[in-house]
Amino acid sequence: MAHLLIHRGLAKKHFIENTIPAFRYCFKKNYGIETDIHATKDSKIVCFHDFNLKSKFKINKYLKNVEYRELLKISKAKKKPIPLLSDLIKLSKNKRFLMLEIKPLFASKNLKVLLKEIKKLKKYSLTSFKEKNIINLYKIKKHLNLGLLIPSTFTFNRIIKKIKKKHVKF
Repeated sequence: MAHLLIHRGLAKKHFIENTIPAFRYCFKKNYGIETDIHATKDSKIVCFHDFNLKSKFKINKYLKNVEYRELLKISKAKKKPIPLLSDLIKLSKNKRFLMLEIKPLFASKNLKVLLKEIKKLKKYSLTSFKEKNIINLYKIKKHLNLGLLIPSTFTFNRIIKKIKKKHVKF
């Protein structure tokens, strides 16, 4: 089944990417969402594109080294609150497709937190450029909707080899 997904919730120019208002608008218009996810220092799963806060907030801190409470304080001060994945899931009401791209390599602990959060989702995919994320998720639970993202630098033969692996569903 095909899904129309809006990258980072940017259905209109005036929205701020990966924010609840942007996601809400997309759902209202019957679009799904593609968003990147990261784990904070305290293992909260957040919707955010970059590894670092430098580009969006002019603060040189990596998400993995910041607790969510501090991250929310920083992002709210700049009027760009970073939502938890659980907020996005709640907002979706299990009616719209969520393509969740795991950006960094997640520790096993964070993968388990992620699986707990998506437990009731029906319309989703978990994707990553980091094949190890897909392998580790598959080891935990075989029947997940897992996709391997492929860099444009891969040769056709290398792509074919990757997509034949049992942990890659798409």
